[in-house]
Amino acid sequence: MVLSRYIPDAVVGDLDSIFSHVKDFYNEKGSEINKIVDDNSTDFMKTISYINDRHGKDVVIIVFGGFGGRLDHAMHTLRILNNEVHSHRSIMVSDECITFAIPKGTTQIMFSKDFDGPACGLLPLAGPITLSTQGLRWNLDNHPSSFEGLMSTSNIIDGPKVIVDTTNTLIWTSEFRPLKQ
Repeated sequence: MVLSRYIPDAVVGDLDSIFSHVKDFYNEKGSEINKIVDDNSTDFMKTISYINDRHGKDVVIIVFGGFGGRLDHAMHTLRILNNEVHSHRSIMVSDECITFAIPKGTTQIMFSKDFDGPACGLLPLAGPITLSTQGLRWNLDNHPSSFEGLMSTSNIIDGPKVIVDTTNTLIWTSEFRPLKQ
């Protein structure tokens, strides 16, 4: 059973939408069930706080299925990725894409053509930026980019690495093809 191979250390959140059989399954497998009641934070925010309390900020957080299908949830998750970029390396993984924040400065991203791409996007959700890239089909050279203006969407990853230089935080997203089992 696939679920038995990936047992989390903890299940964290307000637990208002977890099925009782799912909660029981993880509890029986040894996961800590941690209900946090706080109407002013999302489950993702509760989880980040939980991780900070137990492991500090020097961890990589990988979230599977974190966009949840609703636009308001997806936008809030993007806001958290953007705001937490200097505190955590958080990566959102869905059946379709991998998404994470890139901080101001130069970042190198490594890819595997077996799983990543080819389509990608660079989304300047934190405000206007100036953007330069290497390794994409349509590279940018000190190009202004903003939510209201040009955004590099539907670009193509051309090599095993991409270099992004940005004057402010931006969101990276690329297609993802997980292994089928």
